Amino acid sequence: MSNAKIGLLAGSAVALIAMAGSGGFFAGHLYAKVQFLEGQQAAQAAPGPTNQIPYGAAPSMDLAEQVPLIQAPAPIQSSLNENDVPRAIAPVLADAESASGILDVLSKASSIVAEGEAEHEQPIYAFFDPTCPYCKNAMAELNGKAKIHWIPVAAVSDMQTVSNLIEGMKTLPGKDAVASVVAGEVPQATATTETQGQLQDNFSILRAIYQGSEDRLAVPTFLVPREDGTVTLTRGYDKADPAKNMPGDSGELLGAYGS
Repeated sequence: MSNAKIGLLAGSAVALIAMAGSGGFFAGHLYAKVQFLEGQQAAQAAPGPTNQIPYGAAPSMDLAEQVPLIQAPAPIQSSLNENDVPRAIAPVLADAESASGILDVLSKASSIVAEGEAEHEQPIYAFFDPTCPYCKNAMAELNGKAKIHWIPVAAVSDMQTVSNLIEGMKTLPGKDAVASVVAGEVPQATATTETQGQLQDNFSILRAIYQGSEDRLAVPTFLVPREDGTVTLTRGYDKADPAKNMPGDSGELLGAYGS
């Protein structure tokens, strides 16, 4: 098994703060933010160099030469590639053999399975949070069009809120469960510890997929199997807007799926 496959199976907990982004909800790494702020405070508190010359003393060199040279920081390379895919996982998904290992892991994740018109050997896998408006847009436009395994995670709202909603979704058939999220009519239920554990496991898988790009983690995240065995990853979702002549993401997603 490759290191990439091992990494996918070895996700761990991470402190996250959710914030809205175009087309999806994105998670930033809270620990890194705290470290950065602490570093700034330490730098402000530390005594800095001085260029003052004692009264009556002649400078030994030009003052400009005493000022430390400040070099511009090197440009930060994005953790996503030109296709908006996390760099670490991109070559794994682009190789049919290694991509099959990813699909095998996803097939074992707890999910809400909704059947659709387009159904191939592998379904589409979609990580979602039922409180995420972008996820709801995707569900509204994709439900019934393709077989999708909707893999729930608590990425936007707290664990209790999300797990209660997922518990309610489990009482309905797949397509009806998805429709209930879109309509805001999920049956009320109190989550079991089993459901909460499933959400934690699912998030570990999602975080492993974004390894090295955790600050760009997003819901919804779609993994679409292609006929050649490779997998396409899509972050976020924009719905169609005929008034603005915007087709939305459904066509591209279903097109990658071959439907």
